[in-house]
Amino acid sequence: ILNKYSKGYWLIVLAVAWFFNYPTIIIQTGSLLFFSIGAFIVRYRFELLLKKISFGLALISFTIWISFNIFHSLNYLYQVNFLFEIIKKIFILIGVFSIWSIYDHINNKCQLTFSDKTLKTTFFLFAVHEPFLTILRKLLLTSIGKNELQLLTVYFLSAIIVIITSIYIALLFKKNLGKLYFFLTGGR
Repeated sequence: ILNKYSKGYWLIVLAVAWFFNYPTIIIQTGSLLFFSIGAFIVRYRFELLLKKISFGLALISFTIWISFNIFHSLNYLYQVNFLFEIIKKIFILIGVFSIWSIYDHINNKCQLTFSDKTLKTTFFLFAVHEPFLTILRKLLLTSIGKNELQLLTVYFLSAIIVIITSIYIALLFKKNLGKLYFFLTGGR
């Protein structure tokens, strides 16, 4: 409703709340922000995202994002202060931008195709990834260990496992309990 009537100004309020860690009672501001951005993009067919970014710029931003995450996971860049939290959130945005742009380039070049069924599981993945990811990372760290290489392995491996497993569970759920799946995801 806010996306519909605020013409995007709602997103500015959410972005400020996310950047400055303004607490909300029910849902994390980051989750609400990215969900609202997705809804805004779909509703208004936001044209900026359709413009092509050069593959070189996308690759540079991806490299910067990966480097930041590696240094952060190895505790070379770990501080708990206001400035670091802002920098970390800027790198999250860089990561979203770079992954999106690289996917567009690969998709245009290779004409990747995913089944419509698989694409329709993205909301389910969005809804379950955070608790699943946290639990999986804790389990992997307990069983694998916590040295620098193990932390890096858990960081990437857990994301891959969560994505593949969530999509598989969603497809099974839709096949066997379609009406319940539709109700729980709101038809998304």
